[in-house]
Amino acid sequence: MKVFVSWSGELAQDIAGALSVWLKRVNQRVDCFFSPEHIHSGRRWSTTVASELESCSFGILCLTRQNMRSPWIHFEAGALSKSVEEGRVCPIVFDGDTSDIEGPLSQFQAITFGASGVKKLVKDINGAMEKESLPETFLWSEFEDRWPSLERDIQRILATHRSSVGGAHEPTARELLVEIHSAVVGVSNGMASRSRTGLHLGEAIALSSCLEALGEIENALRSRNDADLLLVLRRLYAPLRSLFDGVEITGQSAAGIEATFNRLDQLLAGAP
Repeated sequence: MKVFVSWSGELAQDIAGALSVWLKRVNQRVDCFFSPEHIHSGRRWSTTVASELESCSFGILCLTRQNMRSPWIHFEAGALSKSVEEGRVCPIVFDGDTSDIEGPLSQFQAITFGASGVKKLVKDINGAMEKESLPETFLWSEFEDRWPSLERDIQRILATHRSSVGGAHEPTARELLVEIHSAVVGVSNGMASRSRTGLHLGEAIALSSCLEALGEIENALRSRNDADLLLVLRRLYAPLRSLFDGVEITGQSAAGIEATFNRLDQLLAGAP
């Protein structure tokens, strides 16, 4: 059974890598897709990820305080919820608590990293395998033997990242732009063959998160002069607006979107 392990940011990437290896050791019939490991040199990463999102039967979202508002995490969560059965998308909070989750991600039954939560995850994955599932006695024996190693690895990763950044890290405007670009690429690929047919959940979540991040970048630019950031925003603005213009959005959401773009129009018009 193929399990998609979603991450965003360096901390979550390290966590996702450790978790993927551990899951395959506990249940040898699990095939985890972890993007840095499985996307080979020369392949278009966005195409590979889109294909894997459609073929996976279970999804895990590796959440930290740094990435809970990540547009890319939201996009993959939405795409997973569209392609897998209900109850087969599990967010795991490694740095914080499930109460920290807000917005669209709160629709999923999340767990906080710990023995009981991860044991439930292992059970749910095994149950979703149906005829290929392992006997529970064997599975729990593997879990008990291997859980201490995962706990040590995750705590080491968390401690290493905390010491390197000096505590909690708020995403910078540049980091938000990277997230926006990733999400826009994914949404563009998904919409390439459609015309004004509306958005599926993943696309809607990603575009909403992109717009929120654009608002934060707008505030950052108003408070300080950053020529490089402004240049990148200019290049990203047109394709992002074309995505919003290409779908039907009505009501209060449409008004909010238009207001944000109007503010960005004014900001870019007044910039050198």
